[in-house]
Amino acid sequence: MPKNLFKTVLDFYLYSNLHVALCGIALASISQIVLGLHLRVELFIFIFCGTFFLYNLQRLPSAFPRQKIAPKFSRHKWNLDHRYFLAIATGIAALGAGWSFFQLYHRSQLIALLPAVLSFAYAFPVIPTKTKWKRLREIPSAKIFIITLVWGMIGVLLPATASDPTGIHWATIPVFVWFVSFCAMIFSLTITFDIRDYFYDGKKLKTIPALVGIKKAIGISLFALLVFMSGVFFLFHNFSLGTIFQMVAIFFWCMIAGTFIVKSNPSRNEYYFSFFMDGLLILLWGFVFVASEIGV
Repeated sequence: MPKNLFKTVLDFYLYSNLHVALCGIALASISQIVLGLHLRVELFIFIFCGTFFLYNLQRLPSAFPRQKIAPKFSRHKWNLDHRYFLAIATGIAALGAGWSFFQLYHRSQLIALLPAVLSFAYAFPVIPTKTKWKRLREIPSAKIFIITLVWGMIGVLLPATASDPTGIHWATIPVFVWFVSFCAMIFSLTITFDIRDYFYDGKKLKTIPALVGIKKAIGISLFALLVFMSGVFFLFHNFSLGTIFQMVAIFFWCMIAGTFIVKSNPSRNEYYFSFFMDGLLILLWGFVFVASEIGV
């Protein structure tokens, strides 16, 4: 494949947010395997379409600016060049998310509303202040915790409540431990994106790298990854969740993720974070899935 064609396809895959939507599918699939859930395809359609819709919805205002602007990043330029595709695709995704939402159990619908509302408030100004309306992401130091909570609910609580028939009794200790461990993993990876944005909005948003420095932020990220590993071991040892192959696969993945975290710095290009760091979630699903097949 010619280099320019490969870059065009890769940019489309990343900047259209197909990549992050597939990451959402991967997260729910990991919980499905680890917790032994029985999930219907409608849930995965909802997660994919909902993620695709919300991520692109927040891109549309910058894709249709009121006056001509010079794009700051390659993603911004791609959005401007493909604004009509984004608008149409976002509308189609909204229809898919709406249809699949009404196919979910009522308990799952209630859980699904929480990350949806947080995601909308994260991207659009809904919080009144004395001077202007603010987005959740503009609240100092709140950005990473909101992202962690949203993906934790999508990746754990939503699948747990959607499982048939075990979703009826989803509020259990194993689900709680997996949720906390899962959030620690998301938190660990999300810090690297704050490292990416260190010079752009780090000081303004008071992100962890801006508050403690990049090296200490990496240390915090690695500690959160250790919390994730500890939670996996706790579930395996005390509740017999998963197999020894799955646990080894997750630990091996943590080694790879830790390497990428250590090598993170603001000078890395967009592909390092948008493709590889996000792609680690799909890789984790691949490891867990293969390990589950070996353990059968």
